[in-house]
Amino acid sequence: MPAALRRLARLATAHLRAAYAYAPPRLACPVTLAVPEGRAGLALWEEAAGGGLAVHRLRADHYGLLREPSVAALAGIASDAFGGAPAQFGPEDGRPEGREGRGDRGRPPAGTQTEPREVGEETV
Repeated sequence: MPAALRRLARLATAHLRAAYAYAPPRLACPVTLAVPEGRAGLALWEEAAGGGLAVHRLRADHYGLLREPSVAALAGIASDAFGGAPAQFGPEDGRPEGREGRGDRGRPPAGTQTEPREVGEETV
């Protein structure tokens, strides 16, 4: 086996061992997780989310989460998780003309305090 291939195999082995040995810390804050619909294996997130876990299932694959229409839903989920600050983009935010977002989608104005609530699981 060529030396370069042996080094690559050792590196891959080291990465796999590190990933297998990793134990995430327990978080004391709420965790909001957006995952593709049908995604299983959330047990580690459930264990790590000591402050509660809100799971949002989106109708998209891993990469589709970052494209319309899922990215708009993802922005709304993030906005709600951070206290309802509107997900709004436009030329004043440095975006090119013609690339404006879709406004605040009915969310409360920035700075509005909302009551904490248990979200649980929902499909968007």
